[in-house]
Parts: sequence; structure tokens; C-alpha cells
Amino acid sequence: MRRVPAEALDHLKPEQTVCLATTDGEKPYVRPIFLLVLDGSQFMATGMSCAKMAQLELNHNIEWCLVITGESNNGYLRGLGTAALVTDEIIRANVHERFGFIKEYFAQPDDPEFMLLQFHIDEYEFMRPGDDAGTRYKA
Repeated sequence: MRRVPAEALDHLKPEQTVCLATTDGEKPYVRPIFLLVLDGSQFMATGMSCAKMAQLELNHNIEWCLVITGESNNGYLRGLGTAALVTDEIIRANVHERFGFIKEYFAQPDDPEFMLLQFHIDEYEFMRPGDDAGTRYKA
């Protein structure tokens, strides 16, 4: 499998909305989240009591999808991998400081309700606007 082209990753911004898929048993659940990108790593901030935390405890596999808007057609970039809880205090503090909206929910990076997840993406699928199908790439 080929490496993901830079053109695909150029669509990732420091903070943007993507749709995140998790599972609860056999049922998939999809919801919009803020995908946070800092120093090449991908994160999601959430609360400990959110349903997605319980789902990710049972199954760490995730997939997110970013819609890429073209002039007359849309494309997408999908990230497939796993989510892991971040316990490193320095990383938690850096993400908390960099993305101001997190402070609206969690005053301090050591708030026990503040859950920071890092996405470890193994594979991407990229479809340029106007293409008929996506192509899978190794991360």
C-alpha cells in the first residue's frame, strides 16, 4: 500500500469538524467532533461521562471523515485507526492551552472530567472532489 500523498494531508487544519465513528457492541455511532492537530498528532477532547468514552473503552477502533468541498463535487479524507487516552501531563497541558474552546468545558488540564484522546491513524482513504472513488493509503 502506498503512502498517503501530501495533498490529502494538506486538508487537515489545526482545528476542524469531522465525523467520528465508534461502536457500541455491534451498532455504529457517528457524531461530529473537533479534530485537533498539534505537531502532526491528532487529538479529540471530550468529557469522561460522554457515551463515546464508554464505547472506546470497549473498542478502541475509530474512523473519522472530513468532507472536502470542491467547486461542483465533494470529496473526502478518512482516517482509520485507534484512539488512546493521553495521560502525559505535558501533552494534556499543551493541547489544553493551544485550543481555547477546551477551557470553556475544563478549566484546567488536570480536571478529572477532561479526557484527551490521541488518534493513531494506520490508514487513510482519500477521494479528490470530482473523483468517483477513494484510494486507500498507509499512514
